[in-house]
Amino acid sequence: MFLFSDIKKDIADIKKYLLKRQNNFDKILNESKLIVREAAELITMVHNINLNSKKAMQNKLKYLEKRVKNLKRIDKEFEYYTLQAYQEYVEAKLFFEIKINNKFLSHSSINIRPEAYLLGLLDLVGELNREFIDSLRKSNIKIAETYLDIMIEISDLTRPLRFSSALIPDIRKKQDVSRILIEHASNELLLYKKN
Repeated sequence: MFLFSDIKKDIADIKKYLLKRQNNFDKILNESKLIVREAAELITMVHNINLNSKKAMQNKLKYLEKRVKNLKRIDKEFEYYTLQAYQEYVEAKLFFEIKINNKFLSHSSINIRPEAYLLGLLDLVGELNREFIDSLRKSNIKIAETYLDIMIEISDLTRPLRFSSALIPDIRKKQDVSRILIEHASNELLLYKKN
């Protein structure tokens, strides 16, 4: 006859272990969703700079940085599920610094996973494209050209990076989207200058 008393204890211990991991996983998912939402709000605020004070945007960025710090503290074992939150944070922070403080932040100054920095950097091209179009609409050619130059520099620096999606999810797609946005922006600028 088999004795299951040891197995019963093992199963109870495993359940405790899994409940602890599930609790941590739930916290990570909730924190990640919050960061994605807050990053989107910051990006919207920066696009609509004339409707928002610099102080309000800085407060939003500080709150976002606090949430990212908290996520980094708990994300062990589930890093795959936090990548989008980190890349959205990078995109928002880079965009804020470019538009509000007129500076570009390196990977080391943001202190985030390299994959998240790279993906956020590629996503930034879309936000810069929106600013480019808005600048053209307002006939601010010099500003539009500055945004286009930044977009081109990002694309040129990241184009040689060819890695598997298993290593960096969606990198090739993001590179292709960046290239297409730059081609359209370049054409728009030429058409604008002709007219």
